Amino acid sequence: MLLRHEARVAVLDLELVSLTEVNQLTRNFVDLTIVCTHRSPDERMWMDALKAGAVEFCHPLDLRSILRAARSAGHHHLAVAA
Repeated sequence: MLLRHEARVAVLDLELVSLTEVNQLTRNFVDLTIVCTHRSPDERMWMDALKAGAVEFCHPLDLRSILRAARSAGHHHLAVAA
């Protein structure tokens, strides 16, 4: 689905997707920005998500933080490409 829709951002709920899958997506789609969410995030989970390749880890209802992470990472990709 990521290839078909040429996705640049994926918001992944860690209750549905494992950190191993996050890491695989990071390796297979190097230009993909990954933002992870979880309903009860903690510091350990946040660090593990970042180590797996996510750019941010947010509560799923914190749309402002999710959008900010997706936008800032998108700007970074554009700057690197230029």
